[in-house]
Amino acid sequence: MANQLTFDLALPPPTYAREDFVVAAGNREALAWLDRWPDWPAPVLALSGPPGSGKTHLGRIWAARAAASLVEGADLEGKSVPDLAVMSAASAAIMIEHAERAPDRALFHLYNLMRERRGHLLLISETPPARWRGRGRPTCRGGPRSPRARRAPRDRPKARRRRPGRAGKGERSVRKLLIAAILMMLGSVTSAQAQSVMGTWLTASGVAQVQIGQCGDPSAGAICGFIVGLINPKGPDGQVVAPDVATDYRNAAPKLRSRKVIGIPLIWGFKNTADPNAFEDGHIYNGENGKTYNANISLQPDGTLRLRGYVGSPMFGETQIWTRVK
Repeated sequence: MANQLTFDLALPPPTYAREDFVVAAGNREALAWLDRWPDWPAPVLALSGPPGSGKTHLGRIWAARAAASLVEGADLEGKSVPDLAVMSAASAAIMIEHAERAPDRALFHLYNLMRERRGHLLLISETPPARWRGRGRPTCRGGPRSPRARRAPRDRPKARRRRPGRAGKGERSVRKLLIAAILMMLGSVTSAQAQSVMGTWLTASGVAQVQIGQCGDPSAGAICGFIVGLINPKGPDGQVVAPDVATDYRNAAPKLRSRKVIGIPLIWGFKNTADPNAFEDGHIYNGENGKTYNANISLQPDGTLRLRGYVGSPMFGETQIWTRVK
């Protein structure tokens, strides 16, 4: 009988490099939120999706950038508050994989510790927090019954037996507090900014996020906008680079070509109008060609942002529509 040839067809280990992540419509917003770090509206961000959706890859991209500690949700089982305090003090950023498997109390305490230390927590799970099932544990167990108790069982109050896997009332309360804290922190910014130009916007090209607010220096205008996130930015060689190392290499001023793109002012110099959500006679910088143009900006009835860039007169220009980052 002839010997069979064997071939090693083992797949290479998975890579979590930024350049290997494929951006699509289904993950673009999640990537944009991670790129906003550390400018998150809350100390915690929850990222959920079914197996194979790329959430682990996204989380690892963020973890590499934030120098975050990686923790499995189930590994928080049995951790005391002092243990969690040591964990939160050791790293300003923590990513929890399979967060739905973490005990409610441990996760709740870790959330509070990270918030107090102004750290950040990324929760990766297959289901959103509102659908997590509690993983609380009984805090104490009764010891052996005394002889008297055995002789007179009816004199003792009856203990209600809990079904396996079912959380008690106290544990359900902790779970509700945890979920409420996460959802409240994640949702609090949208209500205040829903009817205002203030907030974070995705540009028409879909490659940059701009945070608009009042200018720190009144001489810079009524509102200013700074780049706080980039999606698949490219370097001078055309290759994708990490957002925090992308540079303004097309700038018309040679001395500014080495500055980092994240953090640079994109719009400024605007004047107020009679409409509190419309501004005019401002400026916008175009990173694609390194030039600066005049601009008007206004909030539209559908919640989008209309920006008109022009030279000389608004009649001769180009209109862009930006969408709010939720």
